[in-house]
Parts: sequence; structure tokens; C-alpha cells
Amino acid sequence: MPSIALLAVPTLRRAALCGALLTLSPLGLSAQQAQFVAIPGRSAVPGTTGSFCGFSGSAGYSGVRVSADGQVVATVVYSPGAAGGAVPRQPARWTAATGTVVLGPDLDGNYGITGISANGNTIYGEDWRWRAGIGYQSLLSQLTPGQTQTRILFDCAYDGLVVTGVQGIFPDLGDLLRWSIDSAPPQVLPRAANFPDGYFYFSTVSGDGVVVGGSTRRPGGSGTSDSYAGVLVTPAGATVVTSESPQAGVTDLSVDGSIAVGFEQIASTVRAFRWTAATGAVYLDANSVASNGGSYARATSIDGEVVVGDYVIFGQAGTRAFVWNATDGLVDLQTALVNDFGLGNELAGWQLLTATDISADGLTIVGQGIAPSGCEQAFLVRLPRVPATVTAYGPSCVGPNGPLVLTADSPPFIGTSYAATCSGATATAVHLGSFGFVATSLPLPTVTPTGQAGCDLLVTPVILAVLPVTGSTVRSGLQLPNDQTLAGLVLRQQVLQLEFTPAGLAVVRSSNGLELGLGAF
Repeated sequence: MPSIALLAVPTLRRAALCGALLTLSPLGLSAQQAQFVAIPGRSAVPGTTGSFCGFSGSAGYSGVRVSADGQVVATVVYSPGAAGGAVPRQPARWTAATGTVVLGPDLDGNYGITGISANGNTIYGEDWRWRAGIGYQSLLSQLTPGQTQTRILFDCAYDGLVVTGVQGIFPDLGDLLRWSIDSAPPQVLPRAANFPDGYFYFSTVSGDGVVVGGSTRRPGGSGTSDSYAGVLVTPAGATVVTSESPQAGVTDLSVDGSIAVGFEQIASTVRAFRWTAATGAVYLDANSVASNGGSYARATSIDGEVVVGDYVIFGQAGTRAFVWNATDGLVDLQTALVNDFGLGNELAGWQLLTATDISADGLTIVGQGIAPSGCEQAFLVRLPRVPATVTAYGPSCVGPNGPLVLTADSPPFIGTSYAATCSGATATAVHLGSFGFVATSLPLPTVTPTGQAGCDLLVTPVILAVLPVTGSTVRSGLQLPNDQTLAGLVLRQQVLQLEFTPAGLAVVRSSNGLELGLGAF
């Protein structure tokens, strides 16, 4: 065999990966090409009992929110079996490390989560905020300046210090607000010239805190309905971005406010749109699964290139979560996760109702669904930053039990257990797992006199490890280190079968090789 030597790969990658190769991990659950997390709703809530569901309230502004880096989820938990039929709903914060932690008291019918800062350390409701290290704080005294005025908060900028909302006499709210909380009083923003009656119910703010978006309203006269339009507002003025219709509004903005997403009713159908100054409002559901129903855009990535929301199909009950980008168009999120990312088992029994928020990079999506238990529950989906790849190459030698065929059981993502199976193994033989970074193609007879003709050494080995055999299969597993510098690195793998007689080594055969591109979330 060629001598075992470390190859000329970057020092950090070599050290991290070879540490993993030296200790083969036990086989664990297969990693998938995406991750689905059901946000746990069960929490230790003082003074209450029962099983708690993760719950986003109604869709949209009561919905699940996620921090810019995708690590913190803000949602609502509730107890479906509370005494007297009451359903206590409490704001909650989830991370993988802490689980679901309740932040404040019963929301008492108010909106749920309305905003989250980029780092997830500040969370807002319509009249409260929670801050890491400080806790829950009611903002009612600052939001209600007089008996006739109501102020409701609906979003915050990335810094968590600039918020937006609507003020007026409920339900006829009339002005949008931009508030640098803790440093200045709320700033009333100008109304659109052709909609002098003001704004309606909700608003959103760009990540930089400069542009506010929402819905402007024209009350109907006697016997006529109100009409609405999506609008963007800065201290300099208002820009109407949709036509006037029975329903319309801006629901989210890119970091600088140059791209807006929202909804507009066209005839009898509500349609999701994406707006820029150059294109105007472009509808997202044309020639898609939502083209015969309706759609509603709820959030966009930091650059406005990925949009999430929900859609309906006429004649079918319930909404469905969607994700949109310019390449793939509007697609059903659950269908894509099952068909394209291999999450069929994880999503069995689920119905993903709406996607309510997305991380800055567009790779983490949160929303609300119905779990297999029937409980309304928040969910999180992570798409890969770098996809994992597996490519077979080279011949599979034929042994006493047939060809030695090596296949991957799971995609090789850093931070996960990678697993592979080689079929056609001989139970009495010794099997070596050969791992390295460089592919080769050396006929085995040129490497060892006992090499089987037609078999090739396909990996320049860095590590050789004895693998267990069960029946006619050999299985192996690697715990790939959670080191982001390894993303995109190519690793190669092969199995060698050494067959012995009483006289010694009789023949060496080899499987095909696998080229593994290490992925990352």
C-alpha cells in the first residue's frame, strides 16, 4: 500500500477533519439536505398545568418571528385544555440551547409577536417589549398619551431601538409612527396626499429603520366599502406602491427599504407582490401553485431576493406556506422540503400553513403549522448554506457475494454524523475504510500482488480504519466536526476487502469510490 501521509490541505481543515477520521463515530440519525425543527411549546409556566403548544396566533403580525442570523425564534405558547375554556397565550423565545422560554404574562387577546431585533435579544408585542438581561416591560404608559389615542407597535428595525406602529382612535387608526425608543418621542409620519384619511392597523420598518411600510386607507362613503393601498413612508413623504383596492398593504421590507413585499386584491383574488421603484408591484403567484387561488407575502430576506408567505387553492381548505425566488418562482414550501430536501419522514402528518418570517440570508424560514398531534405549532426550517454532495466514481469489484457497492446513507454536512454502507461484503474478510482528499486510479495488481484484476485503488489514503461487517454489508460513520471552514471541502472514501486463507492474504478487492462535498447550514 502507499504510505499513509497527510496531504497538503489547509492546516485548519486538515487538523479538524483528521481528528474526526481517526475516531469513527457510531451511526446516528441520517442528516438531510435541510433541517426541520418543530419549535417545542411545552414550557414550565408558573401557576399553570397541562401540555403547552407552540402557537403563532393568527397569521401575519401575530406570527412567528426569527432573528437575522436564524438562531432565535419568537412565538407564542398556549394551553389548549385550560379550565373554563380560557386559552392563556404567552410570548415565548426559543433557541436550540435554551428551548422554549416564556417571556411575559397572558396576552389577553392582543397581538402576539410583532417584532424581533437582528440578534434576537429584543422582542416586541403591540404594547410591550422583552430584552435579554432586563426582561418583560409594558410600554402602555408611553404608548397611550391621552384617553382618545391608541398606539400599537408592529415592527422594529434590526437594532431593536427603532420601532414603527399606528396611532389613532381605534379602529379608525390614522397615522404611522416611527419611534426611536428610549431616545426620542414617537414621530408621526406624513400621510399620502391622495389618501388624506391616513393608515390602517399595521406597519413594518426597514432593517435600517428609515423606511416604514403599511396600508393606507380611504373610508367608504354611504353604502360603499373602504379601500386600501400599499404605501412606503419616510419623514420626507409617502409613496403609494399598489393600486387602490379592497385589500392592499406592505408587510415587509429589505434592509434599506428599496424592496417591498405585501398583498393586493385584484378582482376577487388577493395576490402576493414584490415591489421596486424600477419594476413596480410584480405579482409572485403567476404560473405557480397559487395561480388559481390567492397568495399573501409576509416577509423577505435582507436583500429582498427571497420571499415567504402563504397561499390558497380555490376549493381546498386552509392555507399553505410558500417560498419564492426569481429562479424557482413561487413554490409550496412543504412540497419542496419533501421532494427536494428529503424531509418526508420529518414532515409526515404536518400541514405547514404559513411562513411568517425569514432570516437575513434567506436560508432560515419560520412559520406556523398543524403538527401530527393536531396542535398548532411554530416551526423552523434551515436550508443549506453550502449543499452537501455525494458522487460515486470508479468500478465496483465483484467478490464472492457480488459487487462491492459503496453508497452514502446520509449527506455529509459538517457537524453531523455521516454514514455509508458497502453491500456485497464477505463476512469472513477484513474490511478497511480508506479516507483521503485526493482521488487516484491505480489498478490493485500494481499496488499489491494480491490485488484483484479489474479493481482499482481510488483514494490516496490518509486514514485506514477497520470496519465492522454484518452479513454481507459493511457500515461506517464519521462525526464531521462543526467547523465552518470545512464547508465545500472534498473528501473521498472507499472500502477495501482483504480475503484470507490459512496460508495468508489471498486477494484484495475494492468498492467504488465516493466523492463527498462537505455541506454546511
